[in-house]
Amino acid sequence: MTQHRIHAGGQFTAPEQHLVSWDRMVRKLTPFAPAFFNVNAKSARAYQLRSLVRGAILNKDPAQALDLLSQSLTQSWRPLWEEPRNTLKMFGAALLLRRTVPSALESATGQPWPKR
Repeated sequence: MTQHRIHAGGQFTAPEQHLVSWDRMVRKLTPFAPAFFNVNAKSARAYQLRSLVRGAILNKDPAQALDLLSQSLTQSWRPLWEEPRNTLKMFGAALLLRRTVPSALESATGQPWPKR
């Protein structure tokens, strides 16, 4: 995960916007190569969702990270088969974050972490 560039502006935001843009791009390009998109669109969307998991992890949002990872695997298992190390690394980071972030925030604020 550390090999990826992070935008100097800071945090990852609005994965919904990223997905809306992604879907719009796929809809616009599908008429030009329908056979290609019929074969590759689901696995490409799975990779897109997995890349959004990284942003959720960077934002310390384990619930969103696990949700996006679940959506990714629902679209296609291809990222797991082709890049198991990266996919499992994201899953592990999200689980670790889920276990550590609530206790760290509770210690810092003295307030209980809201359950999702």
